[in-house]
Amino acid sequence: MQDTAGSQRRSLPLEDFTVETVDRVLDKIRHYLISDGGNCRVLSVDAVKGSVDLMLVGACESCPSSTTTMKMVRMRTDKLPCS
Repeated sequence: MQDTAGSQRRSLPLEDFTVETVDRVLDKIRHYLISDGGNCRVLSVDAVKGSVDLMLVGACESCPSSTTTMKMVRMRTDKLPCS
């Protein structure tokens, strides 16, 4: 499953909007996915559009609740500080 966040929800300088910074933010919630045998991977980051392509892997990849999981990831990461 792949999800594209349509808009950047917090202000982050373009040069700091990278796969590495997105991964650091995701690391703060990744344990929820890992506890169910899955994870998520950052496929790409578009700093200009403020979009991120994510892919669920492991058990999360084929889970019927994956759409809900992606919504949860977006909701929880929106509330986290950028760095």
